[in-house]
Amino acid sequence: MNTKKILALILSAMIIFTALPAHSLADNPAFARGDVDRDGMVTVIDARSVLRIAMGLDGYDDEQAVLADINNDGSIKVADSRIILRIVLEIDSAEEYTLPGEEIAEKPDEEPTEDAGEESDVLMTITSDKSDVVVGDTFTITVYANNFSAEGIAAFQADIKYDTSLVKLVGDITKVSARDGGLEGIIEGAEIKEGHIAYGGITPNYFQYDSYSCFTATFEAIAEGEAVFDFVGGKKFEFFDESNNKKIATAEGCRIVVSENSNEEPTEPANKTEGYLTYEVSNGEATITGCDRDISGKLEIPATLGGYPVTEIGSLAFNELTELTEIMISASVTNINENSFNICSGIESIVVNDNNTKYYSSDNCLIERETNTLILGCRNSIIPDSVTKIGNHAFDGCTGLTKIKIPASVANIGSFAFAFCPDLTEIKIPASVTNIDGNPFAGCSGLELIEVDGNNPKYYSSGDCLIERETNTLISGCKNSIIPDFVTAIAGFEEFGGAFYGCTSLTKITIPNSVMSIGSYVFAYCTGLNEITLSDSLATIGEYAFEACTGLTEVIIPDSVIEIAPKAFGYCEGLTEITIGDSVKRIGDQAFLCCTGLTEITIPDSVTEIEFCAFAHCQGLTKITIPDSVTEIGGGAFLQCIALTDVYYTGTEEDWNNKNLGEAFNGLESVTVHYNFVPAEKPTDKPSETPTEVIKSEFNKLPIKVKVSKEHIQIAKGLTVEQTKTTFKEFIVNILDINGNKLEDDAVIGTGAVIEIYDGEKIVEKKVVVFKGDINGDGQVKTTDARNALRASLGLDTLQDVQTLAADVNNDGTLKATDARAILRGAMGLDETDAWLG
Repeated sequence: MNTKKILALILSAMIIFTALPAHSLADNPAFARGDVDRDGMVTVIDARSVLRIAMGLDGYDDEQAVLADINNDGSIKVADSRIILRIVLEIDSAEEYTLPGEEIAEKPDEEPTEDAGEESDVLMTITSDKSDVVVGDTFTITVYANNFSAEGIAAFQADIKYDTSLVKLVGDITKVSARDGGLEGIIEGAEIKEGHIAYGGITPNYFQYDSYSCFTATFEAIAEGEAVFDFVGGKKFEFFDESNNKKIATAEGCRIVVSENSNEEPTEPANKTEGYLTYEVSNGEATITGCDRDISGKLEIPATLGGYPVTEIGSLAFNELTELTEIMISASVTNINENSFNICSGIESIVVNDNNTKYYSSDNCLIERETNTLILGCRNSIIPDSVTKIGNHAFDGCTGLTKIKIPASVANIGSFAFAFCPDLTEIKIPASVTNIDGNPFAGCSGLELIEVDGNNPKYYSSGDCLIERETNTLISGCKNSIIPDFVTAIAGFEEFGGAFYGCTSLTKITIPNSVMSIGSYVFAYCTGLNEITLSDSLATIGEYAFEACTGLTEVIIPDSVIEIAPKAFGYCEGLTEITIGDSVKRIGDQAFLCCTGLTEITIPDSVTEIEFCAFAHCQGLTKITIPDSVTEIGGGAFLQCIALTDVYYTGTEEDWNNKNLGEAFNGLESVTVHYNFVPAEKPTDKPSETPTEVIKSEFNKLPIKVKVSKEHIQIAKGLTVEQTKTTFKEFIVNILDINGNKLEDDAVIGTGAVIEIYDGEKIVEKKVVVFKGDINGDGQVKTTDARNALRASLGLDTLQDVQTLAADVNNDGTLKATDARAILRGAMGLDETDAWLG
């Protein structure tokens, strides 16, 4: 499973399974390595701690380095967190992860504990649509819990085992809706490995149902025998009743009899190993599915394995093999899946056999011949001008890549094409690029400059932001971005990759009033972000928009926002103050999950619904005010808010009881509800004044003579970007040339340049430069400008409006040959150009 996609699974699973029994080190000494907090128990809290260490959010000492490295590979990764979580959830066995020479204590038979609640007679069941099949037939199994009627949050973690010599998995795992209740489970993802399918999910709300179907999977019978499908462990399906007591289901599997079909050719076993490579055979051809995790240096993809031609490299076959430096691909390979070399960050050389008919290599790039799509790049890649598309994930996780030139042949840039390249500092997009999928630069924490060619018809750049022209939607930003006040939306995407996703070096951002929506994952994992100002026009904040922005301490949600989407501010652990605007109607599920720094919250009287786990695990929360406008509080909304003591309700006790609002606080014995509470009125802020008059006076302080009008600033001598920034030192200044490209500090400002002045929140002044006599916008008056003016005066060429203003040096409103003559004399130093300003 892709590392980035694992994050969401781990974070969500930790919410639901916190109530699971911890593993005692006395029972299982080998699992001591998971006990990162060294409290003698291994719990989901340890899994979460390892996740934060792997992401670089927390430090660790030498002992913790050993305790956290559960898979004993010498480093702490997201995978270690996931393994610990799976063992705590009893999906995997701790025995698989022992240190050399370490013994595992016998684990006693488990008895139902007081924490586990009552054992139910519910069956977690595997069924099949066929009980008897022949070799070659396909059949579908369904995993579900039946004969069940209760009200609570249901969750399941099912690890199904089967005999790979008799059956093989074909097709995708399919989510199935909860039957009778009519609601879908939230499925977090599947982990498929040899002989196992591990799958999990939760239901979104408290509701009553009679049967919960979990998932289906389709298999093909490949050999004669009795195929048994069974659970690993046994106690897998669980739910929480209205008193937060956990109930657990028992489980049973099923058997399918496979008969021999004499008309079928013998089928090869699903997986084989040769050397350091794992592969499977289908139709006489080998597909590489995996590799020895210890491999380093050169990787050669052979022409054959086990006598079969190697034609395919499977998805994630070489996932996160960071010690690989060189890849050599044989002529036989005709299909390389997306993510085959996912996050192989050490690659320096890519070579394809010259006889390969499907792929070729050039300048350390792997390219598909027919489409000229760059499939894989590395830190030493130079993109050849034959490439028309940079594929999805082509440079994903490529550490060491500092700069890359995108040639003018490229028309398409795929999703995550340059994602998580932390050393990449600048990106320049040519005019030829007309299609960009998602945010190709997600997680590029070192990115400082984003520049789009001014002739690009689809995209442009401003304030180090990549923006779509037609919609004025910001697609990608970086640590230096200043969002222009004409941007209407900041793009988010369904699975990660929002405009600023993972930009850990971004510290401050202002959302201008032009922005009406912030999409999903836009600022997620911007761990360095400590200050944000939200637009007064903002209507929606998307899911996961600010997840794990651990540096944020205060957020003011403006009155324009009508909904806080699920998980919008989850894991913002540094957040100590949140002001929720007076127009918010709904607070989504897990919206403020694990915001452990919050101590007090006031819900405005516009809110009618607080959803599932909205404030769960806010362990510092002591006080909350709830208005009588609230009609529903979802299950687990204040789960594990262990410090909560006072709930202030603006309605009556009768109203509170009629709405059953108290159920959300079951299990929190220290809570006292205060009825008929009257909150203090909010102070009214005075609107801030814009410094327009101050800015106008600053223009007159520039080191050259200027003439300022409503739209333009006219100059007649050279002016640099640095001089302009020095004059406006109290403001933020951004200057673009006539083609829309950002000018460096030492550049000279010419005709058509745009000077944007920000007060830290929005653009407060914008002027277009008219450099008298400078027709081509290079910041100089030359004889070529005189020639351009003459041709335009004779009707031979057409100038832009701003160029015509620059050419009209006698200021009579008409471009004539006499203007061209005056420009020629100015270029030769015969006349003083300041006189052109009038």
